[in-house]
Amino acid sequence: MTGQLDTQARRALATRTEIHLYLVNDAAVAAETLSALGRSVVSPEEHRRVERFHAARDRQQALATRALLRTVLSRYHPAIRPSDWSFEVNAYGRPAIASGIDAPLCFNLSHSHGMIALVVAHDIEIGVDIEWRDRAVNVMDLADQVFAPVERSDLQSLSPSHQKDRFFDLWTLKEAYIKARGMGLSIRLSDIALRFGENGRLATAFAQSLGDVPSRWRFWGLSSASGFSLAVAASAGLGSNIRMFQGVLDGRWIERPANILWHYRAS
Repeated sequence: MTGQLDTQARRALATRTEIHLYLVNDAAVAAETLSALGRSVVSPEEHRRVERFHAARDRQQALATRALLRTVLSRYHPAIRPSDWSFEVNAYGRPAIASGIDAPLCFNLSHSHGMIALVVAHDIEIGVDIEWRDRAVNVMDLADQVFAPVERSDLQSLSPSHQKDRFFDLWTLKEAYIKARGMGLSIRLSDIALRFGENGRLATAFAQSLGDVPSRWRFWGLSSASGFSLAVAASAGLGSNIRMFQGVLDGRWIERPANILWHYRAS
């Protein structure tokens, strides 16, 4: 995403007609690229947090995540250098751009098994979640603990070969909403009930205890890299659409179709 497209993207975000989603496979990032970004972009405090990870793969992903966030934010506000962004967290630990920086952008990050997802929007609540599906998990046991009764019933109606994919589709959609709210584990997954209908439509219901209504939100379940489930949730804006970009942190971004599998928008 360069030149004229950069300008178009900034304008689209500012009018809240688009949400931008960035995907990076950290294993595809060249070691010299990541090292250079680590020296020039990532803050000393972020480096200290990165070094707390014991595994080299985890350190690589953490460093790539910080570099991704800083370089992408500067695409929308070029006057702010990637190294000059600062962040603060709310009472639940959710990060945001520091209040002293005049940049009305909202963002959210997720990573799983080497894939990093970053979603950026203009002044709306936004959340993203990506999960690697090919890991060992007892789907029905976990669903019994964290899903709404109607979701558990729908899962049980599926064949075992389809239960795992549907479980992670549900999980990522719910997590994206929880992350958009910025309230962490104070929101229970079981307070959100999602059902999958025809033509990729989602039906959404919230428990009264949640203190929220589905009509305030949009949900997207997307097809991304093979073996992953990916979802975005955003407070309802002016008909926001998702644009998806992939890259390897070298300054070049390739736009890919945002293949939407499931979508919820209040009519």
